[in-house]
Amino acid sequence: MGAGIERISENIWVLKDRGHVVTFQSSASPKVNADTGKVQTITYGKDKSKSGKIMYWGSRNCLPQEREALIANNNIIPELLGTKRDITLGGGLFCYRERIVEQNGKSVILPDPVEMPPEIAAFFEANDIESYLQTACKNLMMHANTFTEMTCLAGGAVERIKVHEWPSGK
Repeated sequence: MGAGIERISENIWVLKDRGHVVTFQSSASPKVNADTGKVQTITYGKDKSKSGKIMYWGSRNCLPQEREALIANNNIIPELLGTKRDITLGGGLFCYRERIVEQNGKSVILPDPVEMPPEIAAFFEANDIESYLQTACKNLMMHANTFTEMTCLAGGAVERIKVHEWPSGK
């Protein structure tokens, strides 16, 4: 082990430089399931003179559905994430062209809305783009990642896009 890592039990390590305690669970534990999301103080070392705080993230090492359950059990975080998602998505998709104008001696780029091409509108409608963007953005906010499947035609053009949700684990 590196000088900055100390193993204090079979499944618990201390990252000394960071002051973090890390635990791994290889199987479900009733204690871990009951204590998911709760911060606890543990003692370690030969004489148990050292202590650190640890938060159990669930029996399967913080799978996405477990993080979602933790978030759902909080009365503030879901609203904050929803607001962040709504701000990120803004008023939705629209087409525009950029126009550069001079204002007060500075160049400013202004968007000029244009009509959406019919083939783009049909693609967005066929793929329920609003639902896709909301789900993808939610996953990005909650998990810092999103997985999109793209189905292409023989010529290489994308025909369908689909965002994959995390499995429910049920």
